Amino acid sequence: MIKSITKMGCFVLFLFLALGSIGLPVFAQQNIRLSGKVTNKKGEALQGVTVRIKGKSQGTSTDATGKYQLDVAPSSTVVFSQVGMKEQERTVGNQRQLDVTLEDSDNALDEIVVTGYGGVAKKRDLTGAISSVNAKKIEERQPINLFDALQGQAAGVLIVNDGGGAPGATGSIQVRGTSTLNGGNGPLYLVDGVINPDGATINPTDIENIEVLKDAASASIYGSRAANGVILITTKRGSEGRPMVNVNYNHLFGRLAHYIPVSNSAEVRAFRYIQGLNTNTDSINPSFNSDNDLQRLLLGNLAQKKEIKMSVSGGQKNLRYYSSLNYLDDKSIILNSYAKRLQSRINVEYQFSSKLRYSNNISFSWQKGNTIPIGNTIRVVMDRPAYSLIYYPDGSLTSYIGSKRNPVANALFEKNIDETYSGQLNNQLDYQIRDDLKFTTLFNVRLDNLQNTQFSPRFLSANKDQNSGTNEFNKTFTWEFQSYLNYNKTFAQDHNVTALLGFSSDRRRYDRFHSEYMNSVNEEVLVTFPDYLTPSKTYTTATANASASVFSRIGYNYKGRYLVQGSYRRDGSSRFGAANKWGNFLSASAAWRFSDENFMKWAKPALVDAKLRYSIGQLGNDKVGDYESYTKVAFGGSYNGVGGAALTSTFGNNRIKWETTTQNNVGLDLTFLNGRLGFTADYYVKTTTDLLYPRELAKETGYAKVNVNLGTIRNRGMEFVISGKPIVTPDFSWEVNGNISFERGKIVKLADGIPFFPGNKWYAEEGGRIGNFYGWRNLGVYSWDESNAYNDNWEKLTLVLDDQGKPMYRDGKAVYTFNGSDYQGTVHQLYAPDGKLKGGDAEWLNNKKDSLINDEDRMILGNATPNFYFGFMQTFRYKRFTLNVLFNGSFGGEVYNALLQRQNYPSNTGAGSPDMVYNVWRKPGDVAKYPNYVERNNRGNLKTNQNSLYIEDATFVRLSSARLAYTFDPQLINRLKMKGLTAFVYGSNLLTWTNYRGYDPEFSTNNPLTPGEDDGRYPRRREFGFGVNINF
Repeated sequence: MIKSITKMGCFVLFLFLALGSIGLPVFAQQNIRLSGKVTNKKGEALQGVTVRIKGKSQGTSTDATGKYQLDVAPSSTVVFSQVGMKEQERTVGNQRQLDVTLEDSDNALDEIVVTGYGGVAKKRDLTGAISSVNAKKIEERQPINLFDALQGQAAGVLIVNDGGGAPGATGSIQVRGTSTLNGGNGPLYLVDGVINPDGATINPTDIENIEVLKDAASASIYGSRAANGVILITTKRGSEGRPMVNVNYNHLFGRLAHYIPVSNSAEVRAFRYIQGLNTNTDSINPSFNSDNDLQRLLLGNLAQKKEIKMSVSGGQKNLRYYSSLNYLDDKSIILNSYAKRLQSRINVEYQFSSKLRYSNNISFSWQKGNTIPIGNTIRVVMDRPAYSLIYYPDGSLTSYIGSKRNPVANALFEKNIDETYSGQLNNQLDYQIRDDLKFTTLFNVRLDNLQNTQFSPRFLSANKDQNSGTNEFNKTFTWEFQSYLNYNKTFAQDHNVTALLGFSSDRRRYDRFHSEYMNSVNEEVLVTFPDYLTPSKTYTTATANASASVFSRIGYNYKGRYLVQGSYRRDGSSRFGAANKWGNFLSASAAWRFSDENFMKWAKPALVDAKLRYSIGQLGNDKVGDYESYTKVAFGGSYNGVGGAALTSTFGNNRIKWETTTQNNVGLDLTFLNGRLGFTADYYVKTTTDLLYPRELAKETGYAKVNVNLGTIRNRGMEFVISGKPIVTPDFSWEVNGNISFERGKIVKLADGIPFFPGNKWYAEEGGRIGNFYGWRNLGVYSWDESNAYNDNWEKLTLVLDDQGKPMYRDGKAVYTFNGSDYQGTVHQLYAPDGKLKGGDAEWLNNKKDSLINDEDRMILGNATPNFYFGFMQTFRYKRFTLNVLFNGSFGGEVYNALLQRQNYPSNTGAGSPDMVYNVWRKPGDVAKYPNYVERNNRGNLKTNQNSLYIEDATFVRLSSARLAYTFDPQLINRLKMKGLTAFVYGSNLLTWTNYRGYDPEFSTNNPLTPGEDDGRYPRRREFGFGVNINF
């Protein structure tokens, strides 16, 4: 069926191409060439003003001198608009020269917002929940990537930006909480209308505006991929006139933002006493008499991030172009950790006639870097004793000492090179059938090639006698086809109807080739030969999926006072069985501008605009493996020299079907004081049913798991946005934008109501929150054997001490009090499965209220999801100075500090932690945090991965960025043959307020069911830098 629909789309494309070519000579003769200049009230030229014909998509924009040229019909009305300026409409008539002066506007309601598939709307006319970020706001942030550009600027959008850590890293974006349990909670990214894998390859300076579609009514037009929200990115276009060249250079310097305590040599020796091991120092052997700070040696280096961006844009009659080139050289704080990236984009538009327009978008990116296995690296920093030598006296590096590898040697000599090439080509045709009807068709292809090369020389092996390597190629090829009609008609001035009807299809194929080898002769020229290969670890694999969709949308607007919109989409996915391939998804939304009603006249002029919104919609999700409806066969191994094959451990299920996310949204938009103050509030309920998840099977079946539709999750949330301009004068202005988001997700239903463990420290159950930590509640350490004492209700008794500070005995029994009074009742003790708890043992909450601490005493210990998060941006402008400051933060979530637990309990030759050295129980009477180390493996003292002692508050407030810029006087820079010059200094991750003991409480999580575990994440940098932006 997908093939037949694709053929139909190709036929429609051919038909309209033919119609377009017939219409070329007919309509070109009816137009005149209109030109002019757009300025502000001061007479200064305005660059980037959109000049378009009302009711059509045809238009241009002003160049650096404020000039424009546009072919129009004499009866046309031309609309001039720019963010922050009041829109103007002018009738052409017999004019050939039309100059316009735009006035400043504090009202953001007239901004144009992209709604998808060629649809646009004024911000004031939206019926759904959409957040917008324009190029001006992006520029003020000086972002390195998309995550930088968006962080803190959109309510309901939780962004974890990893770009301040690993070189070339990006981050994660989650819109309105978790929507699925099967992974893949990131939004759908569309760049100029076509699907993009993750937005990571987008150069922020290429972006004209970003729209985040948050509610189902807004996002449902994109169907199955939109269950987690949609991010629409529109890139910049050129404008008619002389070419305009922009060059931007910035240079950042960074250091590790936060150091954590690491044992020095004296503390390591103290830890050896705690371990009960021999700590005699060999005064002759220099290998064990150093005092190295591995954290500073490995992580304390000066990072440098250099970036240069250049763009050229312009146009002439009927032709506009924009091209850009961006180069990033990012050297991190960790030795030999780096990334280099090159990005390029070319956007070309050609107007064949007033009816037909052709657009071509080409993008390319290359990235290469040495990827440090950060988890292992951080663990070695914590685990290798400080007294172990790093360099021999002759300056050469050591390798293994005392069974611990040298992380400096590994960082310098080990290779883990990722090199990626990505290219994307999009061709689009727009045909204006009538003034109110436009046809669009596009075809997009994308190719991603990733090669990973790993090599570890002999020197780094335990016996310095064996090298090893890995070579892997990954190729992803995707194509996408779209065809749709947009209708926009105004009747009797007050009634506006919009409609959309379209079709799309796409296919993705992924290929992987993996080989591993050992004992290569040459360690400089990395080659793979059959004699070197490890056959059991050399393989190829591939996977593919396809989808097809038909979609429609219709909207009605009466005087901008009453607005309604509905959409329908039918999606087909190759991932499901024949009976469940297709899903139907509906949405509806309405808005009432009650400020236009007569009964609200009393509120004017203070209340400029007030609108109430409601939307409801459905979205689908098909994010399971490509062939989970089949029981698969894996090829591998051999029997007596003959190749083998066997069924995989996952049982195929041809009954799995679409997840369905239904979202209700109520919103309120208020604008006061002629746009100087704005307020938006949204409340939503987001419910996902028929959750896709791998369910465990009884081992007697011969299979381990099967994918099923197992239950329901629900997210509720509130979002508040406030924007204002408290001060606006000719020389000084102060602009404030803030948002705060509250969200709460829970599991409503599971298959047969059976709870399960997604990992070794999380628990999923009906009525529970997603991301709940599970385990034993740690209450401290018993100081004395006698401290293990409880009354009949299992409430702890207070042990009385004598004058020597030892337990007091009376009639051969220890003396206790309870609530300040002598206790004369029966004294009960707690037991572990292997014996009675004694002094130096960990004390646990007796949740079941019996004498045994076991699995039944486990409980919910915390949750990794924040209760709320916020962003707060301020922009100050004084004459030619601009200062932009962004704060963001998160409150209420927890992190499981697995790195500290590992640091506290290393191998016998590990370094331990200072916290363990100074807070461990050593002798009876000690008040301690950690139990007797020698007895750590007895009586359940560790409770590894489920110990509340390592669950920490992840609350933080961060001064995320600050940028101070100065724009030079145009009269001065014109003498230097430049159009504009701006110099700036800026910083990122400047201050963080948190009680978390690890490197940073904010980090990305791949699996929505197992968030919040810090087992050694790439540390963040604190960065300061400078830059310059030049326009020619």
